[in-house]
Amino acid sequence: MIVESLWKQIKRRDLPQFNRPRLDLVTNVVLKFLLPRVNRKIAYLHDLRRIGRPQALAPWQSSFAQDWHSMSKPDELRSMERELSCLKDTSRKAPARAERLADIEAERDRPRGTYHTDVKRWTCSCPSYLISRFLLCKHLVREANRLTKNAPCKNYRFFLGLRRNHYPPYYTIPGIHDITTNQEQDEEDQREVENTHPRRQ
Repeated sequence: MIVESLWKQIKRRDLPQFNRPRLDLVTNVVLKFLLPRVNRKIAYLHDLRRIGRPQALAPWQSSFAQDWHSMSKPDELRSMERELSCLKDTSRKAPARAERLADIEAERDRPRGTYHTDVKRWTCSCPSYLISRFLLCKHLVREANRLTKNAPCKNYRFFLGLRRNHYPPYYTIPGIHDITTNQEQDEEDQREVENTHPRRQ
């Protein structure tokens, strides 16, 4: 099956004008055209293609990086950016724009709450954490930036190394979560689940 599909590819791609090609021509085509293509494909699958260029972020990683950089900014700067974008937005009518600016001002004057933030387990009790697509909030992001000395804001490769998990911590962040700590945490979570839900016999 694989040999047939390979021969079909050679016939249609490399030798379309030859009905019965000679053996030396087929050998030449295989060595000059087919093998380089196969090598490029294997290199691509092993992430060895274009070694000089940085590896591109996955779509979820680039969205994650954008949210991370946004949440890393101070509250005053974020509020000012929202205010400027509202003022620049010409599609809104004047009453809607005034209402949005009033909301931004009210949010700026609102007293800040205190939330339980646990970076090791990557959890926070704030409302924005619960509605975030990536389980991010400014409290977790700023604490992670403080612990890693702003490595995520300076280093592009930080987002390539992120790994999502099904259980806390939901992200494995180098410098905060060690692999051994994650394994110990998984074992502890498993023991906790077994203790709360004993198996029926």
